[in-house]
Amino acid sequence: MQLLQTLLQHMLAVYLVAVALRSTAPFRRATPIRGPHWRLSNYWATIKWQWAFVAVLLLAMPLGSILGLAEPETANWRAYPQLVFVVVGNIVGGMYGPIVLAWSHLGFRRRFLAPFAPVQALLPITLTERLMWVGVSLTTGICEELMFRGFALEYLMQQPFSLSFGGSALITSVLFGLGHAYQGRRGVLRTMLFGAALCGLLLLTGSLLFPIVVHTLVNLRIALMPASKRPTPALAR
Repeated sequence: MQLLQTLLQHMLAVYLVAVALRSTAPFRRATPIRGPHWRLSNYWATIKWQWAFVAVLLLAMPLGSILGLAEPETANWRAYPQLVFVVVGNIVGGMYGPIVLAWSHLGFRRRFLAPFAPVQALLPITLTERLMWVGVSLTTGICEELMFRGFALEYLMQQPFSLSFGGSALITSVLFGLGHAYQGRRGVLRTMLFGAALCGLLLLTGSLLFPIVVHTLVNLRIALMPASKRPTPALAR
């Protein structure tokens, strides 16, 4: 059983690297959107493959080692109240607040949506797409944290790599960013920094629960954003 788990861990690690490298293809070519249900199909595909990865992951590693790296006596549990206030406050005020203004002020809406131009083709427009995006947000918030801040960090800190938390966090944050290459170069950099920040939350709290909540809240805001009036461009793939 131990041999099978080790083999699965190596296979999952190789798969994560392959997905990250393959995702850099958007920098080289673009594919136009095809079909009226393209976005829904894309969302559903994301949900399916990420949960499939997690299903295999749960066979490869104990859930406890994925959800929390720190021992109870070393985790800074007292930081939770301050973290909740600062992080959730910044998310609500800094990310959700401007969405309200974007719905009511056309000029601000254009400026607000401009940074999302590289991924405009992926953003939900109809009510059905927005509801499906909620499922995507929950999936990516849970599954990507289990993949990167849970499995990948723990994998690199074990034999034969035995990296420090900082070294593991750097590598996993780079892979996390490359896996979002469809967002463009700036999006990759922002995602890398976001991944590093989530690693910091994990280190500070000793639990993956908080990064999961933050990641989910960040993604959920997309479902509430107004749609752009500009023609939908081809999405880099």
